[in-house]
Amino acid sequence: MAHFEYGLKPNGIKEKALVKYVDKILEQVITNGEHNMYKINSLRKQKPVPSISFDKSKKKYVYDYTYFYVNKYWGFSCDLYPNKDKNGDIKYDIDGVEWILWLNYWPRHVEWDENEKSHPVDTTNPLAVALKDTMINSLPCEAVLLREYDDGEER
Repeated sequence: MAHFEYGLKPNGIKEKALVKYVDKILEQVITNGEHNMYKINSLRKQKPVPSISFDKSKKKYVYDYTYFYVNKYWGFSCDLYPNKDKNGDIKYDIDGVEWILWLNYWPRHVEWDENEKSHPVDTTNPLAVALKDTMINSLPCEAVLLREYDDGEER
């Protein structure tokens, strides 16, 4: 699994426009014949699940809402949320970073055994890697890699 947080510097691009850009990139890239899941799973606004952490020393950020996308076939998901939470706490103190784009991909699971358990077919998942790279390179604003998480590490 791979997890990345990118800081977005929208330089005047408003929230709605930024969300539309990210959604459009997903729409253009997530087309894979019969597995085009975009129409079902477009970028959606949601109330975030309260964060649960085993590390009590970690700062918890509270948001009114985030934007979320998942595509199980591609083994890819992303979250888009403000760098400043509703209490005014800033997650990354980097000049110009107003939004955080969290990208996550995992081994694709498309083969099933007789017990209906899935098995990884492709542990490197080049489809999701290509999607991540395309998203970052297609954004209308500067994207700065903030952090690459290790497997099992909390964000």
